[in-house]
Amino acid sequence: ELAEVVAREHGHVHGAMSLGAPALLRLLIRCDAIRRPDRFVRVVMACECDARGRLGLQDRHYPQAAHLHNMLKAALSVDTASLSALAMQQGLSGMEVGAQIEQARVKAIASALADNQA
Repeated sequence: ELAEVVAREHGHVHGAMSLGAPALLRLLIRCDAIRRPDRFVRVVMACECDARGRLGLQDRHYPQAAHLHNMLKAALSVDTASLSALAMQQGLSGMEVGAQIEQARVKAIASALADNQA
């Protein structure tokens, strides 16, 4: 399972520094990082090994690891329980609540991206 995720997503992980907030959230979702953050650490580590596994690149800096961990931290900072309760009070349900949560996570990631560039 880990190998499948790495094989499918390593190119996106390598290119994470150029992704915007919506694309970063989609990457986190595809890697199931929000539900399984410990496994995501291993996914990123495997991608780093892939990047450094080429002759002459073994000492190359891999900023994508810290970047992705910061973006995951931002996505996980969203209080989904409170957001869900508020959305339901507003008469939303199901996919509408999910869309509200996704929008809040994109906003949190965008804020983290802005902080990184400041």
